[in-house]
Amino acid sequence: MFEITKKEKQALYQYTMGNAYATINALLYEGLQNELEKKSEGKIIFLEDEQTLQKYFEIIMLMYSAMYKKLKMEPFRSSIRTKRVERMSTFKEYSNKRVIPSNLSTTKSDFLMEYAKTKKAPVLLELELFPDVLYVDMGEILGASYEKVDEAEVLIAPFTQIVEVYSLPSLEIPKYELILRKSNLSAIDSLELEMIRKEIFENFADCKSIMDKICLYQLTPMEIQRYCIWKKNIIRYLKGKCKEIELHLN
Repeated sequence: MFEITKKEKQALYQYTMGNAYATINALLYEGLQNELEKKSEGKIIFLEDEQTLQKYFEIIMLMYSAMYKKLKMEPFRSSIRTKRVERMSTFKEYSNKRVIPSNLSTTKSDFLMEYAKTKKAPVLLELELFPDVLYVDMGEILGASYEKVDEAEVLIAPFTQIVEVYSLPSLEIPKYELILRKSNLSAIDSLELEMIRKEIFENFADCKSIMDKICLYQLTPMEIQRYCIWKKNIIRYLKGKCKEIELHLN
């Protein structure tokens, strides 16, 4: 019998606190465009130290575990529909790659238009989640401890596949429909995973300094290259760890 643990609930809650969600999601996007966009909106992208990065890794994996367990607990669930206000540039990035890289906050209710005021060139997204998509209803899991329970938030797991994208009629803000389903992650040998993790933390100080300089100074091409390689290693590592979670829970 699958059960969402106290640690998994705590991870979902910690993800919503302070700058955690902005930094965690930025780490899951390749390149540095996501950091630039979030900082232009006044969101803080910041890693205090190596322990903070490790904590964020644990939060991502515990959240993924909770979402995978939820899928196993509801083997006969139907597709659901949710909505989101997104930046046009971010939408184009993941729709072109046909994958949602990070956790994606959506709502079962109507569009939360107050978010359109905070995003540069907003776009409205209607999402259909196939039954195999990993997600959690935040209000259902966190209950009274969740401050935004009125937003009817459905949080979708990172690495979710985009099957189709359709343009929808809209008078003012562009609108699209996305059809989502679970991605098939590839297993990575445990020794190789440990080597990737070692490289990530060996390069932490250097890449943290580059992260701190984004939007403040002009980065050199070499700094951008080092930072992008570092993030690719983070993404590869987390995909491998999430696949381990799936195999363990099957």
